[in-house]
Amino acid sequence: MTKWRSPHKPGHWRAPQVWLHRLPVLLRTVGITMLLLQMLSLPLSPTLRRHGTDADFVDAHNTEWEVSEEDLQNLSLLHESCVTDTNAVLPWQYGAPGHHRPNGVATNPHEVIHENDPDLLQKLRQCPDVDIFLPIGLHGNGYCEDAVAYAKYLKSRLLPLWALEVKLFDPEVGHEVDYYNLYPTTPMIFFQHYWDGVPSSPRWPDQKPVYLMPNIEMVELTPEHYWRVDVVLCKIKVCCFLDGLKEAMPDAAKWARDWDFFQG
Repeated sequence: MTKWRSPHKPGHWRAPQVWLHRLPVLLRTVGITMLLLQMLSLPLSPTLRRHGTDADFVDAHNTEWEVSEEDLQNLSLLHESCVTDTNAVLPWQYGAPGHHRPNGVATNPHEVIHENDPDLLQKLRQCPDVDIFLPIGLHGNGYCEDAVAYAKYLKSRLLPLWALEVKLFDPEVGHEVDYYNLYPTTPMIFFQHYWDGVPSSPRWPDQKPVYLMPNIEMVELTPEHYWRVDVVLCKIKVCCFLDGLKEAMPDAAKWARDWDFFQG
């Protein structure tokens, strides 16, 4: 086998395969550098301004956006219920303004729905514009903080898995129904990759949209997750940039081709 002398260590011999192993690293470095150079030129493109200017983003120091004491109390009560009553349906109405005492106690605990509720069908019929799936394993402080904010300001509710699977007799139609019968077109928000196989269920209607709320740094989120969903809810300013990127550089941003970006 032919060998060659290293220029760095006289007298030391290396097989050419060692340098071949470094070639992919070099190619990736060159590719990333070229991509970054192209990206730096993108702000000059009008496609990056499709969603508007910086004025569209909330200024954290603007007092007009401060949350009222009543709403803070509502969020606090929702959060408390989320982390303690982990297997219940939690609607935004729980502890809403006008429904809590000064000592921080909600006056409408009946709004929280449990599987043994005698009025379960009637309560589940109250259809919001969008539902939020929060499996029992995500009821920690962090996910509950995000989830109850979505529930409150979207006037939605947090749904555990049983609420999607339970079958109830509906006297109006004369047979059993489930969540998918009641809400065949209502979008559902999922956090990260914690889907619990719900959108893959044979009961999931084809016309029911899937919304994804990702933390984009999570390695568990694959391109397939993004391609599977109808809408990606994005809370950071870079999403506006990426939306322009997919139009200006489609070959370099194929992974974003089906994304709809919402600025939050």
